[in-house]
Amino acid sequence: MNPRKTNAAQTGEWVPIVPGTDVAMCWALVNVMLYERQDVDEHFLKVRTNAPYLIEDVPEELKGTKVCFQDYARDEATGKPLVWDEGAAAAVPFDTSSGETYALFGEYAVGGKNVKTCLQLIKDYTADMTPEWAEEITSVPADTIRRIANELVDHALIGSIIELDGETFPFRPAGVLAPGRGSNSNPLNVELFKAIEVVNELLGCIDVPGGILGLEHGDLHVMDADDDGMLLPPASDNFRNQAVGQEKLSFPPKSYKLECFYPHELHVMQLVWRAALDPESYYLDYKPEVYMVLGGGNPLRSNSNPEAVVEVLKQIPFTFTISLWMDEMTQLADVVLPEHHALERYALWNASWISNKSASDYVKSLRVLEARKPVVEPVFDTRQQEDLLIEWASRLGILPKMTGIANKGFQGKFLPGKPGGIADEYALSPKEPYTYADVCERKLKTQFGEQGWDAVKECAVVGYTQPDVKSGYIWHWHPENAYRVPLYFRYNARSAQMLRALVEENGIEFPHADLDEVLRQYSGAPVFFEFEGMHPTEEFPLKVLQFKTHFQVNDSTGLSYNHWLHDIEQRFDPHLKKVLVAPSRADELELTEGDQVVVESMYGGKTTGVLRLSEMIHPSTLAISGKWGAKGAGLVDFAHEGPHYNTLLNDDERDIGFMMGNLNNSVAVKVYKA
Repeated sequence: MNPRKTNAAQTGEWVPIVPGTDVAMCWALVNVMLYERQDVDEHFLKVRTNAPYLIEDVPEELKGTKVCFQDYARDEATGKPLVWDEGAAAAVPFDTSSGETYALFGEYAVGGKNVKTCLQLIKDYTADMTPEWAEEITSVPADTIRRIANELVDHALIGSIIELDGETFPFRPAGVLAPGRGSNSNPLNVELFKAIEVVNELLGCIDVPGGILGLEHGDLHVMDADDDGMLLPPASDNFRNQAVGQEKLSFPPKSYKLECFYPHELHVMQLVWRAALDPESYYLDYKPEVYMVLGGGNPLRSNSNPEAVVEVLKQIPFTFTISLWMDEMTQLADVVLPEHHALERYALWNASWISNKSASDYVKSLRVLEARKPVVEPVFDTRQQEDLLIEWASRLGILPKMTGIANKGFQGKFLPGKPGGIADEYALSPKEPYTYADVCERKLKTQFGEQGWDAVKECAVVGYTQPDVKSGYIWHWHPENAYRVPLYFRYNARSAQMLRALVEENGIEFPHADLDEVLRQYSGAPVFFEFEGMHPTEEFPLKVLQFKTHFQVNDSTGLSYNHWLHDIEQRFDPHLKKVLVAPSRADELELTEGDQVVVESMYGGKTTGVLRLSEMIHPSTLAISGKWGAKGAGLVDFAHEGPHYNTLLNDDERDIGFMMGNLNNSVAVKVYKA
């Protein structure tokens, strides 16, 4: 399901879909599975999810959307979530047994309240999300949605098992994955992942052979469970807040992260620029005085509305950058600190999390460590970025804290039985000067003993393979009900309750947004709503979308300034640096191949490019590849070629995803001859 016919789509079936509507498609899959097919993995749902947990369904409607922010029904003595045990015909704490006798559907009277199972709640909330409903939103035919739902159930082989290394696993060769940032870069992005999670839970295909697998396993990432039995990232996990939110919100915000308004603390960086222009409206009592840009960072290229970034930078008294190129940020900085080229730098990277993504049992069982020494001596008066940071930490008096972080977790776990950071015998001391090369060497010695760099002398990539296939599966390490994954998202609902209390108790308004609009995105139950820019209009009849290319996966390494890549781009793909429109729409707009065109956003942003006709995109869309259109002076000429996509996007709260702070990456546009 993709508005563009990708390489993956060319090897199977392409289901074109309107950008930003994937969540409607996924909730329609849930509707078919629960109301029509009625064939789900009951064992998985009972022992591995909160589907049987009881909850009071208290109707609440925000901005015309039905939401649920309720906590579980809890046992008075223990505070544990209750389930309905059909064997005992009574409500009991969730951990009374493994769960085989727990009810998945139904409504019950418990403690003077009418409650229902979380799965019954999900079923009730998706009652109207039929394939016909989704067709009107997504353009995907209802018959196609039904067929895909039924094919998922057929291929999941619910109830089947497989033997791996003498251990029995559930076998579920089916599943749904989010294809990438395009599908989830809009106000419904969290809702999309909730819907996908529910589909996979109904199939029972999470963390088992054939299904959807976690990124890490074994001692690389030990899973925790909270007091409710639910999966919880360890306290040391950098993504913990993103998953479960903060435990407590404190007003006013302490920084430009705006943490008390965005309790899950993810992508709110684009709001920094707006807050810096008007800090009082975000309840901030200071303006930024110093701005530092690390190597590769370039908010003028990566942020929507680059003009706002320029205005902020004009107001900040002192800006400095660590840079390798004379890019836009370098030209705007007061001080430039030139850094080493990649071939002049030390590097160490634990890439195990990438190999863990593989569908291949062999590759998935690999752990990979990559190391690099400088290939050449520095040509100019440059330094390694990490060495600059170490020196500044020392001058600022925070080196002990930085050293402690490095000793505890630098590059994480690799070899079994070895610490996740640096072993005590090789630990860094904040009282003694050290370089990034020292840090890398101490990590290598932690893993391989005194050989250090000699361990990677013959090959820069070192692999370790798990001793057996079963060790590559999380189910092996945490089987059955060792923890449960959410079907009802209570942590989201908890954050909504805290946000509402924060606003009411402090007598404030949520910055630049209606509180109800914010809160509905935190519903623990299924939600669908239409957001600004979701659909084309008469004036702006197309949805714009961006897709990556092999040669422009990001802009942090100066790919758009590379002469060799530029030569390949010119020869390899005629769609690069172009504005793609379907032939049928081009005819309607009286445009032809090769026209110089202007693309104008519903938010006023404009960019230019050369028109390319393509049958490989949804007819409702206009597509732009890669990250082109550099704006700085003094760059190589071809760096300015191509349309600058981010200029078309909005940078305020009108169509933001409030839970994760993400922008809407596909807005309505119009295109016309230049």
